[in-house]
Amino acid sequence: MTILSDRQIRELCINQEKPMISPFVPNQVKEVDGKRILSYGLSSYGYDARVAPEFKIFTNINSTIVDPLEFDQRSYVDHEGEYCIIPPNSFVLTRTIEHFYIPEDVLVVVVTKSTMARCFTGDTKIMLADNTTPTFLEAMERVAKGERLWGYSVNDNLEIVMAELTLPRKIGTEKVIEVELDSGDIIKCTPDHKFITRSGLEIEAKDLKEGDSLFPFYRMLTPKGYYAVAQPNTWTYDFDHKLADDWSIRNGVYERDLEKTARHHIDHNKLNNVPTNILPMTPSDHTAYHNNFNAKNPEHLEKLSVGQKKSWEEKSKDPEWLNARLAQLKEMTNSFVNNDQARKRHVESLRRYWTTEEGLKQKEISRQLMRYRSNLAEHKQKASETLKNLWKDPEYRAMMSELLSEREKRKDITEETLVAALESEGTIRGAARKLNCDRSVFRRFVHIIADYKEKWEAAKITVDQFYKAICSYGSATKAAKMLGISRSYAKRHFKEAVSRFYGTPIGDNHKVVAIRETDSIEDVYCLTAEEFGNFALASGVFVNNCGVHTLATPLEPGWQGHVTLEFANTTNLPAKLYANQGGVQLLFLRGDDKCEVSYATRGGKYQGQTGITLPKG
Repeated sequence: MTILSDRQIRELCINQEKPMISPFVPNQVKEVDGKRILSYGLSSYGYDARVAPEFKIFTNINSTIVDPLEFDQRSYVDHEGEYCIIPPNSFVLTRTIEHFYIPEDVLVVVVTKSTMARCFTGDTKIMLADNTTPTFLEAMERVAKGERLWGYSVNDNLEIVMAELTLPRKIGTEKVIEVELDSGDIIKCTPDHKFITRSGLEIEAKDLKEGDSLFPFYRMLTPKGYYAVAQPNTWTYDFDHKLADDWSIRNGVYERDLEKTARHHIDHNKLNNVPTNILPMTPSDHTAYHNNFNAKNPEHLEKLSVGQKKSWEEKSKDPEWLNARLAQLKEMTNSFVNNDQARKRHVESLRRYWTTEEGLKQKEISRQLMRYRSNLAEHKQKASETLKNLWKDPEYRAMMSELLSEREKRKDITEETLVAALESEGTIRGAARKLNCDRSVFRRFVHIIADYKEKWEAAKITVDQFYKAICSYGSATKAAKMLGISRSYAKRHFKEAVSRFYGTPIGDNHKVVAIRETDSIEDVYCLTAEEFGNFALASGVFVNNCGVHTLATPLEPGWQGHVTLEFANTTNLPAKLYANQGGVQLLFLRGDDKCEVSYATRGGKYQGQTGITLPKG
């Protein structure tokens, strides 16, 4: 089938006994009385139909169930007017102003106007919980095959949670702009698509500015092979399988069981964290399952030695276990010492070592070190005695007191000069020498000295040490606390360790580098994250899902009537739907031959509908 152009659509609507569209608007109408509206009328390869000013708004006020086989009319309220408000997570029924008569060689597809459903180009990638990043086009193919998709959302508390993503779909054709991030990723989307900022605000793409901070998505692979998601507000992380477990509990798949604290990956793939792959188990049952499985796995048996080494490293962190092990080694050593033959062999090997070139060098180093330590103690003692004798002299004591008093009054020493001296000299004593003052002068700057001492202590901690501390305690905040340094200092000076831990270069957030207008008009796509109304892109930022989308069956060859439309609001906020303005876009496909059985010849039950037509069961 081929899509009809504007010329072909016009031919089927003008000077025909049964016009395909009536009333027919042969051009795009974008303004009425000087006011901008949602456009309607003929476009390049389609037609934008208008929404009639009559609506059926569905509500749960009467606690009814929407059953298409037994429709309860208490489930909606009728409304007429220039617009209607679609409640959060609800929908309305309306109809087109235009009446359609579909030729027997034409099939019509109805899609939401992209003005109402903000969206992305088809090559935009989505972050999913199964460790894949499909494009919108690939996601559509997977859903068409019956697959369910789970990704990530930001909840009302600005926490990252797992969310089911549904209805990946093409919205229409629209002009797009480019949003470039500091990661180098470029996102192409409609100008009005909303991004979530670091503070939780929602801003349309066209209103973003260079330097704006977006809510970040960071993911890391832990040393044990599990994925975890960083929670930006707490600087901690949650395992993906925990987020999947929380989703199942939140959505009533099963209840939380405090005894079942282990989460088993059903397919044995630690990277696949969709909720249907996670099974809660007790730790003992989980261990027994894997022991039985591994006992039959040759690859696992080959890795036992590596696993035993890691086990030793972990157990050695436990003081009780370590003390017991040291006692065991001490007993083994004593048994060795009491063995005359073993002791003689050991002594003989030492004698041979001290006669080698390396052994002789080690002896000389030891002698020099002994002499140095001996002389150092003697010099320290003499210096101490000299200073004590000086302070016994009243004149010296008075002179020093006056000097110290004057130095404490050094008004020329400010916070800036002290900081500069500390940075250039590297020590507090060195800063005092540089400024020709006693260290007591620095008592006026307690906060600067305290901050410098913290830096000095932190300087003893290497990046590797801080990284190991994060691995041990589970978060950079806890690592900083256990190492005795402030969280703010750790964030400033150990970003490399944090980046290594999370597996990606981490700043406080993702920043917008540029917003660029383009002349590109492309097919655009979106999906629905019903629970919280947003989802994560593979580029590491969160965006809102499309606010309103339309559901309508294809218009079959031979069908005629007004099209009944369903507008679903998948956000947590009310949405406005305007009457007498464009609501849907229709694409007309023509086949090579007329169909053998049309909708009219088979007597379809929705033929000739005029108003809003409810399901007929």
